[in-house]
Amino acid sequence: MLEELILKSILNNHLRNKLDIIKYRTCLKFRKFLLKKRDKEIKVRIKNILLYMPFSHDLPIILKSYPFYSTNIERLSGYLKIKYEDPRAIDIGANIGDTAISIYNSTNSPVLAIECDPNFYYYLEKNTKNFENIKIEKSFVGSNEILDGEVISNHGTSKLNLNKKNLKIKFENIDKILDRNRDFINTKFFKIDTDGYDLKIIMNSLNFLSERKPVIFFEYDPNLIKDHSIVNIDIFKKLLQIGYDKALVYNNFGDYMISIELNNQEILKDINNYFFGRNSKIYCDICVFHKNDNDIFNYIRESERNFFYKNRLVNKL
Repeated sequence: MLEELILKSILNNHLRNKLDIIKYRTCLKFRKFLLKKRDKEIKVRIKNILLYMPFSHDLPIILKSYPFYSTNIERLSGYLKIKYEDPRAIDIGANIGDTAISIYNSTNSPVLAIECDPNFYYYLEKNTKNFENIKIEKSFVGSNEILDGEVISNHGTSKLNLNKKNLKIKFENIDKILDRNRDFINTKFFKIDTDGYDLKIIMNSLNFLSERKPVIFFEYDPNLIKDHSIVNIDIFKKLLQIGYDKALVYNNFGDYMISIELNNQEILKDINNYFFGRNSKIYCDICVFHKNDNDIFNYIRESERNFFYKNRLVNKL
């Protein structure tokens, strides 16, 4: 297939000289040209996982430039095996299933993959059909309400437009979803990636989080969050109140930045201000830990420091 040949040329180009760069840019332009006419299904191997996806999906191209993109989720969930025998996970915003599969491969524990976008759900279903312990759910996670809105997909991501008045979206909170998926009540890894709706989901999941105390990994992009009536750093006050006190912060390309304590409001303001107004080109992912998991937090923090230090020595990142 032409699309797969183009993508293969992009991914296999090592950019060693000017000719490589010219070929690379030409392939990118041809990809853009083709996408104006069609968006065919392709299959591509990523991190030893064969995935089906639309040609418009940017994941393979992002990973070419940023090889550690999303690999932190795989490592973080895997670290939990040190403390928990069965650190099963919930993946909200599962997209085409790549992250759910990575989590399962690192933990060998069941994963509940939740996706609301019909197009991505099709690929999620296709990519996970041979994984008996990955259960999929087509749901909008939030509060139990019906709102006007639509899902907008673009280059492998989707976000909610709540200004659309002629379409209805039914939201369910995590408790209602878990009523149908009781095997995931004792989840230990709670991952959210919903392009700006993450904090709203956390706010509507506080009872569950307070009771079950999973490690929470979520996207933090002030540029998107401001659209959902959330005062950004207030979410950390809420988490602090239910026992979460420490966090690891990564940039959006998966590179470990710093560890923080959630009672330090000044550094939280600095993080918020730094990423605000960046038009979602740069943002961060935050992984928060309950005080009951301070032992595993300390282990993970040191492991992540060592991981990136060694890789920077080798790859000169």
